[in-house]
Amino acid sequence: MPPLAAIKRVPRDVLLELLGAAYEASEFDWVNTVDDRTLLCLVCKEWNDTIQSSAQFWRSVPINGMTSSSFIERQLGRSRQLDLNIFIHLTVFTLDRKLDLPSNCSLKGPVHIVRNLLPLLLPQIHRVATIFVECLNQTEWMHAISVFRESDAPRLRSLSVSHYSATGPNVVLPAFVTTPPLSSLSISTSGVWMDMATYRELKTLRLTGGTRSFAWSTFISMVRAASTLRCLQLVNVSWCELDKFTHVDMDTVLELHVTHRHWFDARPLDHIHFPNLRILRLSGAVKFHDAILIFSDFLPHLHRLELAFAECNQTSLNKLIVAAANLFELHILPPCTAAWKCIVQSALEGTLQIPHLRSITVHGSVTEDQALSVLGCAGSGCVLHEVTDQVTSRGARWVIGGKGLVKENERVCNMDTASEGTWKTQMYASSRKMWKESSDYAHFPHYL
Repeated sequence: MPPLAAIKRVPRDVLLELLGAAYEASEFDWVNTVDDRTLLCLVCKEWNDTIQSSAQFWRSVPINGMTSSSFIERQLGRSRQLDLNIFIHLTVFTLDRKLDLPSNCSLKGPVHIVRNLLPLLLPQIHRVATIFVECLNQTEWMHAISVFRESDAPRLRSLSVSHYSATGPNVVLPAFVTTPPLSSLSISTSGVWMDMATYRELKTLRLTGGTRSFAWSTFISMVRAASTLRCLQLVNVSWCELDKFTHVDMDTVLELHVTHRHWFDARPLDHIHFPNLRILRLSGAVKFHDAILIFSDFLPHLHRLELAFAECNQTSLNKLIVAAANLFELHILPPCTAAWKCIVQSALEGTLQIPHLRSITVHGSVTEDQALSVLGCAGSGCVLHEVTDQVTSRGARWVIGGKGLVKENERVCNMDTASEGTWKTQMYASSRKMWKESSDYAHFPHYL
């Protein structure tokens, strides 16, 4: 029997599932994605036909120095009806003719590569919805800005500028004054001197710590201008002007993510009031005892708590979880070994009581005894999701049924590798019913 005979007989739906797992495992690897798909096409004619005819395998288009215009156009043709990510890498890239982009696409890559691509994309720049660039210096960024000033990007809703170290006012803003207000903005605190009109319709604001401390007065001006902000993310932000604290109410913010590699100065957050906060994510070196003191006012209102710590204290962690009396979802994200052990120990000691909890997600291995002890402290019908494969999000589902503890294999969303739209859709799907049943739904009916 020929060695490929068995492969050729694989049903199409099973083959799509296998190829989908392989694609997702490499989708966020900017260098190897094309090579992986090309190699899979060479297995046999059935695999080649399936991959070539399935647009979902061509959502991302990596571009490098060896990529030809005709090859890119073939990929764009396959993905005409999909939101597209164009990944650009390496240091040298040119195209011999202009490209026809799909209706909604994203540009991602180092700015000095995007800069070379922009003139070829200008006729289609109105189709770009997301721009993600890695800025090397002010000269490179201003060069790209000069190109964008000559164009119009009415679909642009999301801007992400990473590794940006340039200083000075109005460095980022001029490229986007003619576009509709952005809904998502991710910038470094070293270059946030932008016109306040930029923030007026923001839904998501991500601030990443740069080479300098962030002035508290500037932050206050930004959040006050963002009157529709739903999600605030602070990553490695250090503060200055702490003697000029001003209290501010952020009534519209429903999500708060705080991440810091080193010791996190929590004093500024003590001057922000989040009366409607429902989702809290703490990771890095944020200390549990600090979190309890700062977030004590709105912990009872939380519906979702996400923790990602390398080290933690059992007593503080237990107090944090118990203080969130109405918690619906608890997520233990990598690195999660210490936090999960603390939760299990508290459950065994009988000090952990989370009666309203309906879903627990653990990124790591879970034993039968651990699952039984933790689920015993949770509400009736609570489900424990165990994610053992961080790439494909494969895992198991634990639940206490009529015949005792039951374990089933399942596939869980991986928030750290999935695209923002994908993981948000899956994340809120499980909470939609609970949200509508709660009193918060009347105030924020369109959030989920």
